[in-house]
Amino acid sequence: MRVWETTRRIVKERYEQQGIRQGFLARKCGFTEKDFSLIVNGKKPITDEVIDKLCVGLGVAPNELLGWTDTA
Repeated sequence: MRVWETTRRIVKERYEQQGIRQGFLARKCGFTEKDFSLIVNGKKPITDEVIDKLCVGLGVAPNELLGWTDTA
C-alpha cells in the first residue's frame, strides 16, 4: 500500500473515531468540503501543506498520519 493510501485511510479512521463529520473537519483544516472530499477519496494530491492542515485539524503528528511508527 502506498503512503498516500495509508494516509487517506488513517484520516478517515481518525475522524470517524472522534465522531467528527467530514464537513466540520474540512472547515477546521481550512478546506472546502469539496476539496476535503477530493483529498480523502484520492482525487486530489496530498501535499506537505495538506498534511500540516490535517494534523492540526485532527490533533495528530505527521508521522501518525503517514502511518510511520517508531521501531526503537
